[in-house]
Amino acid sequence: MELPVISLKARRNSLHPWIFTRMIRHPQKRLQPGSLVEVISKEGTFIGRGIYNYKSNIGIRLLTENISEQLDHLQKTGTGQDTS
Repeated sequence: MELPVISLKARRNSLHPWIFTRMIRHPQKRLQPGSLVEVISKEGTFIGRGIYNYKSNIGIRLLTENISEQLDHLQKTGTGQDTS
């Protein structure tokens, strides 16, 4: 399953796994809080995969920065919640 892609408005200067909402270029399609997303830089470079929540000041909580790591075990419900 392909994840929705969210890009950042500005350069990410921190290695912290939180990305603040003000840094996010919001997707055209409205996503539910808790949706799994792929995050790319302003230039289109892969940053990571995480949990999106437009209702929070922390818009994305990164789960991985490894491009080869999939989040299949969390995609079962489509909400970022593991059902196993």
